[in-house]
Amino acid sequence: MRILATLAMLAVFAIGTSGTLAARPQPMRWSAYYWPFPQQPVEQQTPVGATQPDRSLWIVNPYAYPLPQSEWCVWDSDDRIMGGFGGIIGPGVTVSGSACVILDQVAHEAWITVSDPRLVGLVTVDGVSGQCVFTPEFDNDEVSDLPEIEGSNGGHGLKTAITWSIHNPTNRTIRHEIALTGIEWQTTVEPCGDLQS
Repeated sequence: MRILATLAMLAVFAIGTSGTLAARPQPMRWSAYYWPFPQQPVEQQTPVGATQPDRSLWIVNPYAYPLPQSEWCVWDSDDRIMGGFGGIIGPGVTVSGSACVILDQVAHEAWITVSDPRLVGLVTVDGVSGQCVFTPEFDNDEVSDLPEIEGSNGGHGLKTAITWSIHNPTNRTIRHEIALTGIEWQTTVEPCGDLQS
């Protein structure tokens, strides 16, 4: 199912970038094209979870709206980002894009798919790298030992960055290539699930 969703996103991203790229080739860059507001409360740390009626008990994500999107962090189990790279990339060049993620007892799955086999895609979070990785996950009884997230009403987590990168190892400029990136709640036992098949 995810492979179909990924192909659909690839088509949308291609349509969105093709007009600009046809007019004037642009250097490859990363951008988030689907980044819903980080959800409140952070259900995995809020007593009773997302259905908690007493807002004074909510663990909240302070790195969310109304802050600028560039300062948002993925934290709640349902938070997600879909993004992509588009443009031209020169020989030997690496292009990166990054976002913030708060690590706790819920793992998120981070991935990258590249449309041109000559290019190398990599996602890295907290020292873990690959084409698809799970963010590090802490046991429930370890979470309270993590740093308290200021402004969260008592939530704990490890704030870090997720970085997606594309490298062109060839001696040629590669034009108009697209790569898709994402981070979302872990839904499979193996990283990437059907993206690897």
